[in-house]
Amino acid sequence: MKLRLAGFEEDVDILKDKVSVLEVENRILFTRVCQSLLSGKGELALEPYSIWDDDKNQLTANKVFEVIASPFNLPWTGREFGGKLYTRLEAFVLEEDDIRQKIEAFNRELTLLMLSLNIQMHSEYTFTSEWDIKKYLKAFGFGADTDFEERLLDNLIKFFEMAVDVGFKNILVFINLKQFFSKIELEELYEQVIFLGIRILLLESMHDESKYTQEKKSLIDQHFLQ
Repeated sequence: MKLRLAGFEEDVDILKDKVSVLEVENRILFTRVCQSLLSGKGELALEPYSIWDDDKNQLTANKVFEVIASPFNLPWTGREFGGKLYTRLEAFVLEEDDIRQKIEAFNRELTLLMLSLNIQMHSEYTFTSEWDIKKYLKAFGFGADTDFEERLLDNLIKFFEMAVDVGFKNILVFINLKQFFSKIELEELYEQVIFLGIRILLLESMHDESKYTQEKKSLIDQHFLQ
């Protein structure tokens, strides 16, 4: 895929076999680009941009980027992640007949136990809706097993693995992610991203002199030169 910023000749390639990095040294432009990508407005954004797939088709801007301003606030339960996790698990249950039958048996047993309590009540009570795996998972807070006392790197890798599990096909955009990691940690992070086949774009406000073989870097300097 390619990100095209209005007024700049070169596109920013966003690949599966490299980590894409866009460094914008001019703080005003950097802020405008951040605001624009977060808005999802594409060519109508403060700093107009467009996104193109590998077949040179323009994509709908607000459906391509998942912009993450802080790695300490990952969208574990967002629509593209938590919501799709429930859908994926529901599909697994439907495919595994033995598991599905056991779950249905447990549900019937629970229903009968709860209805048996009616004899202690004056009126009569029942369930008005059928058991639903998505509602069950949501009600009991099923989700990624995260520990905020673990290394940030470990939690971030778990998040990338979850993205694969739920079939995330879009682009993860991180703002100033590099500042939180050492060179060795970044190399480990890059290796995992490439291994999992996720497209990510790092939007950075400073130029990093370090060289990484896993990077595809673009730079816009203080004078708006690309």
